[in-house]
Amino acid sequence: MDANLHHWYRQQAAKLAYRHGCTYARQENHARAISTFTRVLTSHPDPAKVYTTRGLSYQKQGNKAAALQDFNTALAIDANQSQAYGNRGLLRYETGDRAGALADWATALAQSPNCPEIYYNRALLHIESQNYDAAMSDLNQAIALNPNAAESYFHRGNLQERLGNIAGAVEDWRIAACNDLSFEETQTKLAQYQEKVALPTITQALKQAFAELQLNVRVQQNEQCLEISIHREVGVGVSYYRLPELIREVLVPLELPDFTQFELIGRVGDIQRAEWSQKYDLYKGQPCPPSNWQSALSAFVTCPPFGLTALIYALQVQSFYKQGAYPDALRASKTVRQLSHAGVGILCALTIIPLGYTAYTALRAEPTPPQRTARSIDAPISEPANPIEKL
Repeated sequence: MDANLHHWYRQQAAKLAYRHGCTYARQENHARAISTFTRVLTSHPDPAKVYTTRGLSYQKQGNKAAALQDFNTALAIDANQSQAYGNRGLLRYETGDRAGALADWATALAQSPNCPEIYYNRALLHIESQNYDAAMSDLNQAIALNPNAAESYFHRGNLQERLGNIAGAVEDWRIAACNDLSFEETQTKLAQYQEKVALPTITQALKQAFAELQLNVRVQQNEQCLEISIHREVGVGVSYYRLPELIREVLVPLELPDFTQFELIGRVGDIQRAEWSQKYDLYKGQPCPPSNWQSALSAFVTCPPFGLTALIYALQVQSFYKQGAYPDALRASKTVRQLSHAGVGILCALTIIPLGYTAYTALRAEPTPPQRTARSIDAPISEPANPIEKL
């Protein structure tokens, strides 16, 4: 009895030390984490798990040989260690063994199909191999499992850019920027394409609005400020005091979260000097964007991963608005709608597929009706057993 109690005590102490090691690993103190994991290997009830975690710390340290050895040892002890397969696949990918990486990730997903990191890593490999359809499928799956992963949105945006879908790419980069405000690469991408995507739309909308006023318009970008230059011919009247409200009426519905101000510059005839030059707040007097609570709650009921994220963004809408950050509030409101629609779409797909399969199975199982054949008109009619003789 004392021996059993002592064994139980050692296991509990090893579990506690293992948790300490995981804390060191999260703090990037991998040397101390490895030392702790090594100490508990002989007493921990799940040594395969310890080898897997220690291998990950070795991998973070750059000691790939030790990491590979730990992953192999973990799988030799327990072939169902999906995390070991996933990490070993990443290690093989980093060392150029693409076939081995794909094999390990396929095994890991067969055991744990809801791991977004594996879909994300495999998508990067597919992108390098120019297998864009498979990469898009994996990135979509990674985002469905973890809608908060800024990196997945960023790389899906890059892939959409490569495939020529610039509008879709910009939308993904915007969501990535919402999920991680410090993601500088996303901000760089948005800055590169902001002019290509937004300015033609803005210019066309303003030209239509100013056509009746007989004014020509040209739009340029200066960081978060739009430079709107209008030109009128001599004899054409214009009220520069009313134009700012007209410009807001045109631009605000376009939902331009990347611009906060506009500068109105007016010229007349052949005179180079501007007769009007004034900056304005684009969103002055605008009401708070909708938080879309109903959509977020519906998404939470139908698809919790998307719904929970939508609820978080819905909470931020009014907070951003009160801080004076109208573009951020607008972006958060738009993200709530997108996440809600995505959640409903996934639910519909998950509902339709089983129903379609059930209907298909039912049709196949339905018995074939017996064939009916027509009786020949010329066939002789059998006589009764005791016919009555003719008189």
